[in-house]
Amino acid sequence: MHKLIKTGKSKSFKDYSILKKTLSTPKIIEQESYEIQKSRKKNSIHSQDIIDQSVFIENIKRMQNPNIYLEMNLLQKKIWERIQKSSQQQIDEFSNIVIIVLKPDYEYEFNFSISQFSCFNTIKQLTKCLAEQFYNLTNNYLNEPFLSMLIGKIKTQRLDRDMRLFELLNIIMNGRKILVLQNLIQ
Repeated sequence: MHKLIKTGKSKSFKDYSILKKTLSTPKIIEQESYEIQKSRKKNSIHSQDIIDQSVFIENIKRMQNPNIYLEMNLLQKKIWERIQKSSQQQIDEFSNIVIIVLKPDYEYEFNFSISQFSCFNTIKQLTKCLAEQFYNLTNNYLNEPFLSMLIGKIKTQRLDRDMRLFELLNIIMNGRKILVLQNLIQ
């Protein structure tokens, strides 16, 4: 880095131009580096799921050792074992879910299949895909969408964004078949 010393009584900005350039360049490089890393991470998540079809929910019964993809806690292991005991027909049936989108003075409903998603994807990733699907269907954008489960006629429970889709499949198989997508800010 250059060291600048102001000479004389000049009030010219030229004396400081090198300093300004050297100080602003690292910030630009940092920002570009962050954007590249963010893009790579996003692309790797999507491309990994596209390439490895063995982790799709529709193939969950054929997966012998899920621990090579994800280290599971005790509850997740029990959920996995329960899903393995289900028939393929049940898994296919419960992979098709009803999505209700709620916005102020607006409600929209559509069906969505999670069978082509990795069972290790998170609710956060599913929420993003559902918001994109909603936009493609209606040209309406959701600000900061979140996903909830309908419990009863009007009550909802917000889903943990880090929950895995195989855990969501278990909840759906227990009778909660309708998801609610809505804005964080109403």
